[in-house]
Amino acid sequence: MLDVNSLFSNHAISEDYESTVDATLIINVIDASFRLSRLSTFAIDFDSHKLIYQSEHLPFIDESTTTDIQRDCINPYWSLISEETLEKLLIIQKNYLLSGKELSVEEYINHVCTIDYPIILRNHELFITQKFTPLTMRSDGITKIGIFTINYSNKKEIESSIIAPSGKRFSFNFDKQKFVEYAPGVTLSFAEKAILHRVRMGMTNEEIANSLHISINTVKTHRMRIFKKLHVDTITEALTVIGNYL
Repeated sequence: MLDVNSLFSNHAISEDYESTVDATLIINVIDASFRLSRLSTFAIDFDSHKLIYQSEHLPFIDESTTTDIQRDCINPYWSLISEETLEKLLIIQKNYLLSGKELSVEEYINHVCTIDYPIILRNHELFITQKFTPLTMRSDGITKIGIFTINYSNKKEIESSIIAPSGKRFSFNFDKQKFVEYAPGVTLSFAEKAILHRVRMGMTNEEIANSLHISINTVKTHRMRIFKKLHVDTITEALTVIGNYL
């Protein structure tokens, strides 16, 4: 029987490892981040094999009952996945660990891994987006504490990607059974470039519309086209992936 919690722990802990970061400070920072984003948030200590923080409200988990629970798991959302989903996530997880070799130390420390997958709630599938990033690292370069956020997903299939600060993006290919680097060989229109420039400057949709003398709906349409071209879900991811393209 697979121990799913083994996915969220380090099997080899350095004997000389000592945490140099105050745990209370870490939890306070995560809590402050939650107050700003209101995204369902939790953190796992991979060494102690424990859930060390979870936000006050966990969407979907708050609605679940004992009949929805599939298994005991440190990640509360992985408690609600089917065996079929678990099998696919195991494949992704195995290759995710290998993909770290494709990134520099700096990129690995600051990367974001996104997985879209379905949970079972009231006998129905509901797709969510799980985002993970390392928060603190051990001296041997292995994640000690990682932070997760959860949100609703509009995807219909299990997908996963890794985005590094440099703009590198890797998407998981089930046929090849590995993460494949995505090179955005795309051509953005003048309007799309103009919108990204203004987003980078911190302008709102309304300000962008006024600046370009177009409607807010047109701005939103251009943004959706940018997402589709770059295979991303948010404007922040679009700016990361596009890198120095502009």
